[in-house]
Amino acid sequence: MLETQERSDLAFQNVRQQTRQFRDGTVTPVDATRAALDRIAAANGPINAFSHVDEDGALRAAEASRVRWAAGKPL
Repeated sequence: MLETQERSDLAFQNVRQQTRQFRDGTVTPVDATRAALDRIAAANGPINAFSHVDEDGALRAAEASRVRWAAGKPL
């Protein structure tokens, strides 16, 4: 699991950067999802960009993705 600052940095990476890290195993889809959820929680209050965030569903999907990446079958 990534530390808070590492997750914050991850939230601002583009898809290519994240994909490279998924491939080399330094970051998982779960890490990336937690980073996005942390960012939403930190910034959503004043701007109210999201009316509903399904954290549990997002984390379940991220875990399924992590399993696929670990098996060498990302899609």
